[in-house]
Amino acid sequence: MSLGRRIFAATYDRMGARTEKAGLRAHRQAVLANSRGRVLEIGGGTGANLPFYGEDVEALTVTEPETPMGTSARRSHGWPAGRTGSMLSTSSWSTATATGTP
Repeated sequence: MSLGRRIFAATYDRMGARTEKAGLRAHRQAVLANSRGRVLEIGGGTGANLPFYGEDVEALTVTEPETPMGTSARRSHGWPAGRTGSMLSTSSWSTATATGTP
């Protein structure tokens, strides 16, 4: 894990704060308000979505290929209270596929 990646993860939320305040935070909240059941978030970053998963989410799995970003997610945003699930590092996987129906 490089120093550059750790620094990037540590400063990511501060670098995007203006964008979050300008509407991205409200967009996240609106999009995630309808999440329900078992949810898989791919590329969870620093965990900015975590506070917006509602009570209808039974289980949450978040993947993040950059270990420092996942560490930052746990530190900055915590894990939603009462939520079962996990934060997975995807850095050791060479392929990810998804097939499914809505």
